[in-house]
Amino acid sequence: MSTPFFKDQDISVTNSDSWPDSPDRNIWNSGKKAWSSVLTNPDFKNDYDMSVNLSSYKELLESCQPVSLNKCIAYKKDPVLLLTRQALDSKKYIVDDTFLPKSWSDSVINHHARINKISNTPALYTQALSLIDFEQEKLGDCGFVSTIGAISVHPEGHNLLFSSIYPSIYNPMGLYSVRVISEGEILYVLVDDDFPRESYSDMVNSNEFWFYIIEKTFAKINGGYQNLGGGFERYFGIDSTENHEITDANRNDVWDKYFKTIFHEKGHTTYQGTGSDKNTKYLVSAHAYAVIDTAEWNNIKLVRLHNPWNVANYEKEFSPNSKEWDSVPDAVQKTTFQRDRFRSLSGSKEVPKTFWMPYDYYRHDIPKISELFLSAKLPAVLKSIAHSNSIQK
Repeated sequence: MSTPFFKDQDISVTNSDSWPDSPDRNIWNSGKKAWSSVLTNPDFKNDYDMSVNLSSYKELLESCQPVSLNKCIAYKKDPVLLLTRQALDSKKYIVDDTFLPKSWSDSVINHHARINKISNTPALYTQALSLIDFEQEKLGDCGFVSTIGAISVHPEGHNLLFSSIYPSIYNPMGLYSVRVISEGEILYVLVDDDFPRESYSDMVNSNEFWFYIIEKTFAKINGGYQNLGGGFERYFGIDSTENHEITDANRNDVWDKYFKTIFHEKGHTTYQGTGSDKNTKYLVSAHAYAVIDTAEWNNIKLVRLHNPWNVANYEKEFSPNSKEWDSVPDAVQKTTFQRDRFRSLSGSKEVPKTFWMPYDYYRHDIPKISELFLSAKLPAVLKSIAHSNSIQK
């Protein structure tokens, strides 16, 4: 099976039928069809200079059943469509005054801006959702970035992530809801599109900003960007097994029983981290990676990883430009190892964003493995989209 091919389509700013389906929101009449009347409103095409605080909509928010979620308030009913309609009437964009820049971090945020000041043509998604859309920069959140990366290529997790943000396009009213799952209950967290400009993270396409929304949501839930790490997959309806240790004695059994089953048979993914400098030889020390695939050919066992820096900076055997690939037939490279996937343009040249490495090198630096899988607590209404098929019309 290996890493699934997802069939996401481009999202239209004028046709909400093109959005990923969110069956949970349909229950509250706030799904994609309910947004069609907003998209046809000529005022929705404009940006506005005046703002209104989110907290000023107290009565509306109370009607959406607020509950505490760690460090923030979430809602059992998605408020973002109702809020967008009211903001359109007043011709003011919404500022989330419950999570202002002074609350974003334990260090001072000197630079921040709305997405419409960062980009002249902002788009939540430019070409749907991909593992290689985003990258970690100066913020020490490699575990968080790798978690989102692993979910983005997980056969059950991809659509749950893709449909989590509404609206699925740039909202000139400045507000978005993100669906999270807490102890089996669906909740919605509101965030605005004012983002830190401190090189915390980056999008490959400067017009795209879906990852900024996800990142800000979990910063809000956890009380600041400095509190982002791994382990947040549960909020998307995905659980993780405990780590299974890899030793010299069990390495072949672990390959057959775990790596082949997790990645090749199920197409599942995970994320893992390296240890200290003295124990790390091939990868970056004290750093997390998304582990997304495994393959074997002619007794060659390889593991595919994605560095949250979005660079394939592994340089040993079977690195992207190594001579070892010369002994592998082109057809095998294309089918078994899918080497033409997860690439993007750098100038005029297409470069790989993931890399393969020998299994023995992997286990030297990361002597463990785990598996991300669909949670048994996933609400029934979301099971209809927890697959790798398209959820767009």
